[in-house]
Amino acid sequence: MKLYYSKFQVKDATYYVASTKKGLGFVGSPNQTLNEVNQFYQAIELIGDEKSNIEAVRQIKEYLENRRQEFNLAIDLSNGTQFQQKIWKTLTKITYGRGVNYTELEELAETPKAIRAVASAVARNPILLVIPCHRVIRKDGKIGNYRAGVELKEKLLKMEGFLKD
Repeated sequence: MKLYYSKFQVKDATYYVASTKKGLGFVGSPNQTLNEVNQFYQAIELIGDEKSNIEAVRQIKEYLENRRQEFNLAIDLSNGTQFQQKIWKTLTKITYGRGVNYTELEELAETPKAIRAVASAVARNPILLVIPCHRVIRKDGKIGNYRAGVELKEKLLKMEGFLKD
């Protein structure tokens, strides 16, 4: 599989994004290397290509600068199982400023008695920010883990108005 990647800067953080011909397939954690993509894809050919990701980079920058609340991008979820794809699609329905716990996500996705599988699918989300796994919190109200770090998750939830300072 060919992934066309770009690197960009927002404030003091560097990000990598990668797309297939079908759409955005990866958004990396801030200040991580491009090797992070290997957690989600095997047998890939990485090709540096700024043009393939112009729109994704623009929209992600706008979001991180608090100038965008939703994304309008083609995304490619083909590296996930059918179950993971279902959860990731459900995550995109959680609107800006809203948070759900894992049980609520399980109900939204209509996957009864699959809470562990739901949590696992959330953790395997390859497209940070655009597929808003940061909007899933623990049932006890704590924000829980996040691939890009708990500090960023808290910052995003505060930016969106879900968490108060």
